[in-house]
Amino acid sequence: MAPILEGRPMTSFSYPFGAISAQARAVLASCFASCRGIQPGINEQVPDYADLRANKIYAAQFDQARMIDLVERNSAVGGWLIFYTHDVRASPSAFGCTPAQLDSVVEYAARRATILPVGDVVSRLGRLAVYRQVGAMAASRTTVRSIRQREGATQTPVAWAPQPSPKVSPF
Repeated sequence: MAPILEGRPMTSFSYPFGAISAQARAVLASCFASCRGIQPGINEQVPDYADLRANKIYAAQFDQARMIDLVERNSAVGGWLIFYTHDVRASPSAFGCTPAQLDSVVEYAARRATILPVGDVVSRLGRLAVYRQVGAMAASRTTVRSIRQREGATQTPVAWAPQPSPKVSPF
């Protein structure tokens, strides 16, 4: 991976095929700032950084109204979203989407939120992870919002995480 990353550290991990075992979770949580599975939903309050929720954009299952509703619910609760797909092309694989589908999600989300890479969101909210590590399993939405305000974030973040198709699952 070093040639591809050009010296940048790997800070996030995507569980291959969403397969999360207790052993993999324990090992990877100590190696990465964040890990994501395939459980859909909104990351709220102090999320589980070892199993962040992520929402797929797959052509065959694409429902624009559902995506709009998800972005709206995210704005209402002050959480953050992760979207992922594996390929973007006119005739996508079973795990990809079309350019028009991706554009519709990104364009709508950009009107309602700040679009950032997952690592940037985790870095901005990283101080919340300290609460989790010392045993406080949740922080209020007010805490999340106050950290965002101190960081200068004016909108709820939406993270974008394009993922290459995994070849082999090590777990």
